[in-house]
Amino acid sequence: MEFSVSALHELESKVENLSDTISAKLRCGKLQDLTPDLFKHKSVTKELLTAIVLQMGTLICDSKMVLRSACKKIDEQKSDLIQTKNELIKCKSVKLEAVKETVQSEMKSFSDVVKSKSVSSGLSPAKIKMAVHSAMRDEDRAKNFIIFGAEEELECEEEEMSDKDLVKDIFGIVKGGDERSIIKCERVGVKKSTDAKRPIKVTVKDAET
Repeated sequence: MEFSVSALHELESKVENLSDTISAKLRCGKLQDLTPDLFKHKSVTKELLTAIVLQMGTLICDSKMVLRSACKKIDEQKSDLIQTKNELIKCKSVKLEAVKETVQSEMKSFSDVVKSKSVSSGLSPAKIKMAVHSAMRDEDRAKNFIIFGAEEELECEEEEMSDKDLVKDIFGIVKGGDERSIIKCERVGVKKSTDAKRPIKVTVKDAET
């Protein structure tokens, strides 16, 4: 009998049937209630005990076969799992090595390019640093712009409209404007009169906004 779910259910059924038979023949509620005195009853004959022992022997043999088959299958599955795990580790190592080689190759190529450019154009570390700072300043300037002629202290639906709300409305009108990219809005200069329209300086997240 090979190990399977159906084989386990079959064994379970056989055990329950034998348990019920023994309990009934020996006149006890369940096997846990068996005592030596129950075997002294006149109804417990040699033939009855022989039949019970034969059924138990058959059940034990079937159980041994199923257990032996189950152990074999578990060992096979364990071996398959170990093999799969080793293959995954090997595959992971190969991929990591490939990535490492690619990164090293790219870093070497970039380093060679920088060295060749520096040598050919006579660039020094100081010049490279100045160029980087200049690019950063240009990027910062590109993130700021000025809006002229915007009214101050506007009222909309009986509520005062802030400069940021005004800028958001302007962004909504301008095609492609994204109001979520606005970081800061502030008036430039000191307010001198009620009719003054100070420029609004707007700062956005990136220069592409």
